[in-house]
Amino acid sequence: MNTYLALQPHVRSDEQPLWHGAPDPRVWFAPADTFLIPFSILWCGFAIFWEAGVVAGGGPVFFSVVGIPFIAIGIYAPPTASPPGAR
Repeated sequence: MNTYLALQPHVRSDEQPLWHGAPDPRVWFAPADTFLIPFSILWCGFAIFWEAGVVAGGGPVFFSVVGIPFIAIGIYAPPTASPPGAR
């Protein structure tokens, strides 16, 4: 089925889609990924090491809480390493 025709019932009469189709299936990684993916893995690894050290060492709760966003960034970063236009 044509993507443009499938969208027609969901748009107003004065709207037009600017783009329809699918991304290039041959492109999985952008050139920036050669730096961003290893960096994000190292980032997340250090953040987990930090959290484990604080929790195992009985460190202050403040240090445990401060490490949580860094782990979240490390987990979030690898799948979103490339800017959307680079794929």
